[in-house]
Formats: sequence, C-alpha cells, structure tokens
Amino acid sequence: SDKCFSTCPPQLLQAVDNYAYLCLDIVWTYFKLKDLSNLSDASRWLAKAEEGFVRSHGPSLERLLALKGFCTELAAYVRLHLLQGVLAFHSTDYAKAQRLLQQAQAELRSLQISDEHIAILSSMGFTFSEARRGLRACGNNPTKAADYIIEERQKRAKVREEEQARRQKKKDQRRLGKTTGGDQVDMAQYESLCSMGFPPELVAEALRQCNNSQEGALNALVQNFEGLQSAVFSRAAETEEKQSKKNRESVDPDKLKQLVSMGFEPDAAHAALLEANGSIEDACQLLDCGLVTAPAQNPPSSSGAPSGEQADAHSGEGSDASSGGRSKELAEITESLRRMQEEEDRKIEEEIVTGFESDEQHLDLDLREEQSALDEYTVLLSQLA
Repeated sequence: SDKCFSTCPPQLLQAVDNYAYLCLDIVWTYFKLKDLSNLSDASRWLAKAEEGFVRSHGPSLERLLALKGFCTELAAYVRLHLLQGVLAFHSTDYAKAQRLLQQAQAELRSLQISDEHIAILSSMGFTFSEARRGLRACGNNPTKAADYIIEERQKRAKVREEEQARRQKKKDQRRLGKTTGGDQVDMAQYESLCSMGFPPELVAEALRQCNNSQEGALNALVQNFEGLQSAVFSRAAETEEKQSKKNRESVDPDKLKQLVSMGFEPDAAHAALLEANGSIEDACQLLDCGLVTAPAQNPPSSSGAPSGEQADAHSGEGSDASSGGRSKELAEITESLRRMQEEEDRKIEEEIVTGFESDEQHLDLDLREEQSALDEYTVLLSQLA
C-alpha cells in the first residue's frame, strides 16, 4: 500500500488522511505481532501518521470540526497516542509514556457510551451499530444521536439512489450499442429525441446510422420510419440468432448437474437444455412432457425384458409422482436462485455505500483491544514507579 501511495501526486496525499491511516495501521500491526525489533521503523511511521493527521484535521482538529461538527476520528487518536506511549515506554522514556497513555485513556473515556442511551435508541428501531456511532458523534446525547442517525440514513439512501441511477444509465448505454463510426450512442440526444414521442428503439437505430447526428437522426425518423423499423427487426433477429447459436453450442454444466440431480438422464438433460436455449425451467417442462429423450441406446436382450405395454403401464404409474417431485425440486431450485439473487443485490448495495460509511467507521470501533493495552502498560508503569 505504501508503494502504491508513493505513486500519488503529493498534493493529493496532503489533502486527505488515507495515508496517515496506513502509517498508523502499519505500527498497529507491529504492536499486534509484539514485534519490538522494528521500534525505529515504528517511530518513523508514527511520525508520518501524526504529521498526516495534523495536516488534514488541523493541529487542534479545527478543520475536522469545521467540516463535520464533531470528531469522527477520535478513536484513531486513541490508537495513535497509545502506540506513541508504548513506543516511549520501550524507549525507556517513562515520563513521556505516562503522559501519552493518560491522554489516550482520556480520549477513550470520551468515547464511552451509556447502556441506557443505547437501549433508548434501540427501542426507536435503530441498530446497536447505528446507536453507537450516533452517540459518539453527538456527545452521548440520545436526542441528537437519533437526529444524526436519521440524517445518515437519508444520506445513505440518496447515495444508493444516485449509484443505482448511474449503473442503470451505464446499462442503458451498453444496450443502445455503438454508431457506425464506433462511438457510443449519445444518451443526451437519445433522451431528447425520445421526449419528442419517437419509439426508443427507432431513435437508437437512427442515432447509430447517423453517427449521433441529431439532425440526421430526426430526418431519418420522419422520412425513413419504415426503413428504421426494418433495421431494428433485422438487428433483433440477428441478436436472437447469435444467442441461440451460442446456447446450442454449449450447455451450462451447473444446469446439467441440477437436471441430473432431479433424476433425469444426462443425455436427455443435455438435449433438453440445448432445445430450451439454456433455460432450466423450459428444459424441465420438455423432459416432463416427454418431448425430449436421451439418444437411443443398444436395445436390451429379450429375456426378462418387459413388454411395451408393461413398460407403458409402469411408466404411467410413476409419471404423476415423478412430475410432481420434479416440480417440487424445480420450485426449490427457483427459490434458491431467488435467494442467491437477493444476496447478490445485498452485496451490491453494501458496496454502494461502503465509501459513505467508511467516513464514520472509527465511530463504531469497540476499542476493547486499545483498553486492554492501556491497562497492561499502565500496570507496567506503576510497577516501575
């Protein structure tokens, strides 16, 4: 990470605190590993971290307070002063160590929140994490914390809507395709022509043919309406044929395994998926209705083999049960796919707001490790005294 940051313009690194956090994380890693062999290196990284925080937040956090109205980064300062105190202790500067550890302890106390206030906010429908962030941001005031949480939810919803709109626009852009000159269809001109009442597909085709010339596309829509319709139908048929050919040439192995696990013969399942252009639901219907069968095998020997009527009878007896069982399995698979899609949507939604939530992540630290380390080194200092 440090190597990657070194490629950034200096003015960018001076404007944000990301690099300062990296420096702090490096020393925190040393501390977690109990690596005392890198004390001098740790001192260098902590100096960079403190310098970065002062530059971004102000010597007395005035920039941060002016921007947000509260110190969302106080937990980082707890960790910074704790590590500086630990470094001073192992450098035998015990007076400095005591001062820094006491400063970290005071900062940590200011981040402690009331269980009663957590309960109040929880009764209002807020999660524990939201309550903790809100109380820390608002000085343990539950009324202000509730307003803060509601405001943060609204901001998050706005970010989500904007991101979804951006993704939809990119999706629409891909759907419109490219002009004869190889450029993407101009979305602004596309929306403008659509607002005039022209069919969207014809507008897209006109812009593709006219290389995004709005005047040329408008003339084509007025004077060559039928020609554009014919081009759209031809394009759709060509796209469908390409997709059909692609599906015929290959079968999704996971779908084939699903059909086989439902009791269908592998060869028949393969043939059904090809016939259904890869749709597992349509393939199931084809197999259940007997419209697709496995390729013919070598006929069985006549001895002991059931007659055609006997085979039909046995087949009839189990067909309803078999069909019902497969329908149930298909429903289960469909439900499983639905849950997978919901999970994927949830992950995408989390990604959308990750950048937004990361601004407040330090308000949500439990700080148990920091408290444990403070207790440990406070005891060591008292023993020396």
